[in-house]
Amino acid sequence: MSWNSKRASALAKLTAVTRPDEIPCDDWLDLVAEYVDLLKAGAEIPTRLGAVKDHVEVCPECAEELAALLDAPEPGI
Repeated sequence: MSWNSKRASALAKLTAVTRPDEIPCDDWLDLVAEYVDLLKAGAEIPTRLGAVKDHVEVCPECAEELAALLDAPEPGI
C-alpha cells in the first residue's frame, strides 16, 4: 500500500472519529447477524448492539457488508 496525502488524510479522519469503546471488525462480524435479524423484524435494538451501528459509521467495508445483508432476501423466499 502506498501512502500519499489523500490516504493519510482519510486515515486521520477515521482516527478522529474512532471512539475508545469502538469494536473491531472481527467483533462486529460476531454481532451483525443478530443486529440484522432484529432490524428486519422491526424489533428494538438492545444497547449492547449499538456498537454494530456505530462501527459502520467509521468502517466503509462493514457498512457495505451491512447493506448487502439488509438487502438479502429472507431464506426460503
